[in-house]
Parts: sequence; structure tokens; C-alpha cells
Amino acid sequence: MASTRQHLTDSLQCPICKDLLTKPKLLPCSHTFCEGCLTQVHSTQAWRDQIPCPVCRSVAHVSNNNVSYFPTNQIAKSLVEDIKERSDKKRSTDSTSSGQRCTVCDDDDDQGLATFYCQHCSEFLCDSCLEQHNRFRKNVFHKLVSARDIASGEIRIQLACPEHPRELQQFACITCLVRTCCRCLEVGHQHDGHEIVGIEQCDKWLKEVVDSLPEEVEQKTALIQSHSSFVKEQIGIVQNIIGQQRQEMKNFYEGAHKHLREWKDHMVKECDTYERSLCKSLEDIIQCQDDLLDNLQAKVSVVTEECTSQRKDPPLSERVARVKSFRLSW
Repeated sequence: MASTRQHLTDSLQCPICKDLLTKPKLLPCSHTFCEGCLTQVHSTQAWRDQIPCPVCRSVAHVSNNNVSYFPTNQIAKSLVEDIKERSDKKRSTDSTSSGQRCTVCDDDDDQGLATFYCQHCSEFLCDSCLEQHNRFRKNVFHKLVSARDIASGEIRIQLACPEHPRELQQFACITCLVRTCCRCLEVGHQHDGHEIVGIEQCDKWLKEVVDSLPEEVEQKTALIQSHSSFVKEQIGIVQNIIGQQRQEMKNFYEGAHKHLREWKDHMVKECDTYERSLCKSLEDIIQCQDDLLDNLQAKVSVVTEECTSQRKDPPLSERVARVKSFRLSW
């Protein structure tokens, strides 16, 4: 519909000035122009008794050298006047209406501006849709309010109860945090000791809660920032303590390492001294044993030599005494 209306408006524009036709004059070629625009074109012609069509360039005869003698396009004139009347009406309506468009129809012109709001249907209605709405008998109980009162805030939008479509949600259960109608209130809330308030009071309470949120957020922000500062301070303290402990452990390690190194050097030195002393003692024993073996070997040689010599054997008593002395020398 909108595209058709726009096409109609475009067809009523003067091809010369591109505006809606004013005193539309029809040329023999069937093209239509504003009388003023044709007058300007005619004034530029060398031949005053004719004028070329600005669109198709066909030449038309000008009676009495005056374009006003061309016939008036009555259809175009009527349509232009209707469009201008609708435009004037729309400007007048916009100055007094809510500006809210109808949410039921898809009309894009001024007839689509909503004049009423149905609380039960939750729809903005234009005059045409309102007429259709009121034709249904079941809609007789629906509550209709002015769209301008809704826009100005004098009347608040209410919702129909999903359980009881004939009733509006006029109450709120603070205990359950739900909106409710009078019938739901009697059945499921009031007798259970629930806290019930009117919907206006609930909205006021919600508004107060929402309005107080910035202050609460500011307080929470200050508290969180304070806690963050405290935590950062504690982090600094912990880092300082850990740094001190780390330095103490490093100092202790270095002291213990130095002490162990000194003790190691002392023990190595003592071991070296003991090794040299023990080895000297053992070497002395070995030397003594070597000397004893050399002495024994010498005596064995003497005895052997005496036993194998060609001289007369000495007396037995002398030989026995010599062997005993040899044994005593071991």
C-alpha cells in the first residue's frame, strides 16, 4: 500500500519543478505540467504561438500566445488537492496525537496513528482498528484508555491476567514477586499470608529500588575499592615478610656452608695428618721386619755354611748350643 501511494505521489509531480502539480495543464501529447512552469518554458521560445513538450519534444500550438488556454487536468488537480488535504490533516493530527502508531494494522498513512490503547489486548488502536475491535461482543468488557494519556504518563499500561483474561493485573504479591489479578489474589495469595500491594504501589517501590541502585552501587564500589586497597596493603606486607625470610634463609645457608667448608677442611687436614702418621708407623714396622729378615738370612747362611764345610765337625753340644742361640735371636 505504501509503495502504491508513493507511486501515485511521484506521478503527480511536475517533470520540470519536481514538485506537486500546481494548476496542472494538459498538453496534446498527454503530458501534464504546472501552468507556471509552462509559462517559463514558453517565454524562452522564439515562436510565441507554439511550445515543445519538455518530455517528448512534440510541438503544441499555444492559443492566443497564452499557456493558460491549455485544458486543466482535472483528475490530476483532484488527486493533488486530496494529497494536500491529507498532508494538512496529518500535520494537524500529529500536533494533537500521542505519535504512537497502531500496533494492529499495517497502515502507513495518518490513519495508522493510535488513538486508544486496550489494556486487555495490550494493543494501540487507530480509529479503524478500534471500530473493528468494538464489533466483537467478547471485547465489551475490555478497558480502553486514551493513547495520549498513556504517552503523557497520566495512565499507566496494565496487563491482562493470563489465567483470567477478563481481569487486569492490578495487584502484586511481594512474597512471590508476581503480578496478579483480584481472582488470583483470592485463590493463591491472600489466604497464605502473602504480602499484597497495589500495582501502583509496587511500581513506586520498584522505582525507589531502581533509583537507589546508583547510590548502592557507589557504596559497594567504595567498599570494594577499600577492600582492594587493604588486600594490596596485605600483599605488600606479605612480600616484605617473605623477602626478609628469604634473606634470612640465604644468610643462614651461606653461614652453614662456610662452617661446613671450614669443618671439611679441618677434617681433611686431620685425615692427612693421621694418614701420614699411620703410614710412617707401618713403614717403620716394615723396615724392622726387613731388617729382621736380613739378619735371619745372614745367620741361616752362617749355619748352612758351617754344616756343609769340609772341616771336622764340632762337638754335638757345641752345635746344639749354636742352634739354640740362633733361635733365641729370632
